[in-house]
Amino acid sequence: MGPGTIIYHAFSNNDVNKALRFEPSKVDQIWRFVTYMLVHDDWYHLILNVVIQCIFALLLENRQSHLRVLLLYILGGISGVLGASCVHPDLVIGASAGVYALLISNVADIVLNHGNLKYKIYRITSIAIMVLFDVIYDMVHIYSKKEPLISWEAHFVGGLAGLLLGLVLYRDDDEKPSKTSKINRALFWTGLILYIALVISFLLLMIQIKRCTPVDTIYVRYVYFC
Repeated sequence: MGPGTIIYHAFSNNDVNKALRFEPSKVDQIWRFVTYMLVHDDWYHLILNVVIQCIFALLLENRQSHLRVLLLYILGGISGVLGASCVHPDLVIGASAGVYALLISNVADIVLNHGNLKYKIYRITSIAIMVLFDVIYDMVHIYSKKEPLISWEAHFVGGLAGLLLGLVLYRDDDEKPSKTSKINRALFWTGLILYIALVISFLLLMIQIKRCTPVDTIYVRYVYFC
């Protein structure tokens, strides 16, 4: 995830970025729902995302499989831009929706394995500090009206998707059936149903927005980065 994004940023050009970024008028080009996460505004934007991504991805990959963590990251990114497109139908670039999905999915891992995990308090505290710092930074950035604008919707929906997907994709450490495993099974179905409902709702809303909005008014006003 991280190294590939850095390599892309180092060798990409404006034409390639235009072909990969998310554009609300080109939602039929479905690759944009994933490839927008490769495009970043500058090196600061990129490095910040990659550092946070690698820290939490490595932590989770040691407990869960690489494939589960990668799938959660990608689906979190897709969910985040879906949510953003329903609130601000403009350009979106950056991987923060996927990063937030990884970050908040730690909560799901802790819930599923609360009886077996060490350092639960430290993990929760570090997550809370990072989220608080990001919220403060976003508020300052938004009220100062700096561009490019921050897509807080992508952050929020990506984090919500990470929590729900974590309940679905992550596994607990208990191999023997127990009361906890029954609770985790209920959490699995709850997370799956809520995530499917969330995605379907955003898809229907996005389609309705495009269908009811004249083509000449769907245009790029801002670049939102996340």
